Amino acid sequence: MQHRNLKKISITVSPELASDLDHVAARLGVSRSAIISELLSAPVADMRAMLDQLPLNPTPADVVRYRGASAEVVKDRLTNLQGIADDLLSGL
Repeated sequence: MQHRNLKKISITVSPELASDLDHVAARLGVSRSAIISELLSAPVADMRAMLDQLPLNPTPADVVRYRGASAEVVKDRLTNLQGIADDLLSGL
C-alpha cells in the first residue's frame, strides 16, 4: 500500500482479533493499520458502490435486485480469497 493522504481512526476489536492482527503483522513485517486498510479497502468500496445504487427507501423489487448484486460481489470475493489461499499454500 502506498502512502497517501491518510486519515487516522480508532476502532475497537476483540482481544482475539487484536492478537491475530499482531501475529499477522509481525509475520508480514507490516503494521496492524496496513493489514486492516488492505483487507477492508476493496470490500468497503464495493459495499459503498452497491449501497449507492439502492434508493434510500427501497421497494421490495429494489431489495431483490440489491441481493442479486451483493451475492455476485460476495461470490467474486470468495473466488479471489481462494486464489490468494492457493498462492499462499502452493509452496507447502
